[in-house]
Amino acid sequence: MSSTILSSPGCTRDGVSSVLGAILVFAVLTTLVTSIFIYYLPILKKNAEFKHENELIDRFLEIVDGYPNCDIALKLGGGETIFDPIKTSATLETNVSGHVSLELFNGTPFFLRRVDLGCVNLTIYNTRIGDVKLVFADGGVVMTDFKRYVVLEKPNLDVRRSGRFVKIVLYNFTSKPEELAGNGFGFVRIRANYQTYEFDNVTDILVNVRDSIFSWNSTLERAGFVSGSSGWVLSASSLGYGNLSVKLTIYDVDVELY
Repeated sequence: MSSTILSSPGCTRDGVSSVLGAILVFAVLTTLVTSIFIYYLPILKKNAEFKHENELIDRFLEIVDGYPNCDIALKLGGGETIFDPIKTSATLETNVSGHVSLELFNGTPFFLRRVDLGCVNLTIYNTRIGDVKLVFADGGVVMTDFKRYVVLEKPNLDVRRSGRFVKIVLYNFTSKPEELAGNGFGFVRIRANYQTYEFDNVTDILVNVRDSIFSWNSTLERAGFVSGSSGWVLSASSLGYGNLSVKLTIYDVDVELY
């Protein structure tokens, strides 16, 4: 009695091998594509945002060199890639960060001037990395990622004394606070006019500072000012002089965003 081996039409070992091979290739391609989307593309996007952020920060720092007369163009949006065209956005703001009042005496008060301290803020809103805020004020720049506070440029607080000669430079913010937001280009235009005053026979100088960005304490201390209940005082008699000679320069600063 003979036996008969039954087989399905078209079901051969070569056919099975081809199907298995196709499945394996598809599995490898699927794994590769998934890995690209999960790991590589986010890294690519992060690197693009880091690059744009660094370029924007470097451009913002150019205000330090040009202040108080400069024009700065800032590319607010960036960090896009071929696979992720979404751009970051940013906000530019101008505001008042505090004030300084200066009073001069020659036995009695004879000169009083208050100036508003201004600041220019740049906030960068990223999609893959943390947001960053930079603040330009008093000639210096601070940066925060809302966790850390870093001084990128020290403030240029100009209060100096040599013997009985005192030099004070103040920047008075004259603009109205404003805001510019988006992912296109932003422009910062800063212009200033200044006046210089010279005073002799000054017996005492009183300074009061309210600055939310930088501390003026060390600057005033180096110039010989002493902190008291009424403010920071520089007295000619305590320095061994009959009087002080004061040169005061005040810049009226206008900041425009567009």
